[in-house]
Amino acid sequence: MNVVRILGRKYAFAVLCLSLVACSGTPQRADKAAETQPTVFALTPALTEIAAGICQRQQLPVVCTHSDYPAWVTPLPKIPTLPLDLESLLAAKPGLVLAEAGMHSPATLATIAKLGLRVKELRLQNLEDLYTACDSIGHWTGNTARATTLADSVQRLVAQYKNRLAAADRRAVALLYFSPIMAYGATSWMGSKMQYLGLANAIGPYPSPAKTLTAEELAALPADVWLIPGAPGRALPPALGTVLALKPHTHIGYLDENLAARPSIRLGQQLEDICTAVEGSRPR
Repeated sequence: MNVVRILGRKYAFAVLCLSLVACSGTPQRADKAAETQPTVFALTPALTEIAAGICQRQQLPVVCTHSDYPAWVTPLPKIPTLPLDLESLLAAKPGLVLAEAGMHSPATLATIAKLGLRVKELRLQNLEDLYTACDSIGHWTGNTARATTLADSVQRLVAQYKNRLAAADRRAVALLYFSPIMAYGATSWMGSKMQYLGLANAIGPYPSPAKTLTAEELAALPADVWLIPGAPGRALPPALGTVLALKPHTHIGYLDENLAARPSIRLGQQLEDICTAVEGSRPR
């Protein structure tokens, strides 16, 4: 009888231990999920686009001002980032803050970190940076498979357009600003797209993101293709109008001003605009 009681007590104790372990494991799993799939706040619209293409929707409860893609981020609460509204950021308490290199000062990023927020900085100057950013964001947010799928789809898209222009052999210049007239340099996002499509940058291997051009430099540019910001029919500066009038066989293309400068996963629209201009099918 005593043996039965002892065994019974041991059995009851074992069941109790298992129950406690099971109960205590639930919040641990929840905490782990919160760590591996944190909420995310991106300091630039470009990073918002990339994060939205990788993360689960619930991971982006708030976005920065001017974030407009994909459509589901438009109605989300906005936090100004230039200058950064630190009070609103702290109230949102994102598990991860994404910063784009060169857009915010080291002091600002240090302040974010001092608030107890995890901040990661990403460089976005060319297509390789975009692929790296996808991989990093996927790793940091617990969405590695989605990140790989997105990066692979972008690479396939770039390859398709590169093949489309394989025999083009043209020199192009992409303008980003009219007052003064400025062109994208070799280290810019637009310069990177031109390079990957096999187009030579008519302003040469200018090492900075942008170069200011005089009227004389404009006239001397050996460009077969001119990529102009804005919609067709946009009024051009007199100096540029004069140059183009002297180049009747030059192909003209018009670029979405927002997408031209923004490192974006919407490469299809951007590359289509460039290819159409190179192929000369757009009216002047």
